[in-house]
Amino acid sequence: MTTNKLRIKSHGLGLRVNRPAIKESALVYIVVSNRPFRYGKLYSRIAYIGTTKNGIFRIAASAASRAELLNDYGVQELSFHIFNCKGRQNCCTWKALEAGMLTAFIDFYGELPKGNKNGPGEKYQNQARNLFNWETLKKRLHAFSQ
Repeated sequence: MTTNKLRIKSHGLGLRVNRPAIKESALVYIVVSNRPFRYGKLYSRIAYIGTTKNGIFRIAASAASRAELLNDYGVQELSFHIFNCKGRQNCCTWKALEAGMLTAFIDFYGELPKGNKNGPGEKYQNQARNLFNWETLKKRLHAFSQ
């Protein structure tokens, strides 16, 4: 007589947090999928670019809310990569960094990442052009696009 026992499945790592990410509060994060998305005639694995003032806790909440990206064909995992920069007086540098990354993405691919609904604000877009090296922003984005 055999009994039907339930099998236990392991789905691998769910979320990993590093100590440096906990120390910072204002962050920009990029969500990268295992499968590239099509943007016009080009492909990129970047699914979302976001910002948070609440640190890693907001990114964990975003991981749950961005789970609908896993419904796309072939997408089995999403990884979250964190960026930050030094602050400047009277300037939200993390918002300018997000605007710069979104603008660089739009310049290259012609549209927003699949998970983004709103584009960069014009105020922060102008700050990004003055604060950051544009070629460095593009290199950082292209590193996650392949």
